[in-house]
Order: sequence, then structure tokens, then C-alpha cells
Amino acid sequence: MEMISTDGNWHTETIASYKVKPSDQLKFIIKDCQEALVAMPDSPKAGQYMDCIHYAAMELNERQRAWLLWNKRVSDNLLKKEQ
Repeated sequence: MEMISTDGNWHTETIASYKVKPSDQLKFIIKDCQEALVAMPDSPKAGQYMDCIHYAAMELNERQRAWLLWNKRVSDNLLKKEQ
């Protein structure tokens, strides 16, 4: 999990850092934070764990959406060439 920002931009910095992390690492962050929440639901960091889960899931969903759009464009171009 990312360190808390000293300049108050933790959310922005975390979202930006997740854009360059490998998908496996984002999946690990989600799993790790979920386990921390189960083990310590009343932890003072519970909100931060939930934010990390949310931001990692957002990035994974964006990557999947981008891949699906790219795949559709490739498929459409192949179909046009066949016609």
C-alpha cells in the first residue's frame, strides 16, 4: 500500500501510481487490503484500505475497458477488409 502523502495529495498520487503498476500488483493490493479490513475492520486505516481497493479496481476496470475497445476496433477492421 502507498505511503500517506506529506503534501495532502494522497488520493491523486495513489491514483497516478496505480496507472503504472502491473495488473498483478493491483490485484495483490486489493486482496491485501481486503484481508486487512477483515482482520481489523475498526482500524484507523480502514478508510484508506477501502480507497486503495477502490482505486486499484478502477484502474483494472479501465484497462479492461480499453482492451475491449481496442479488440473491437481490430475486429471491425478485419471484417471491413474481408468484405
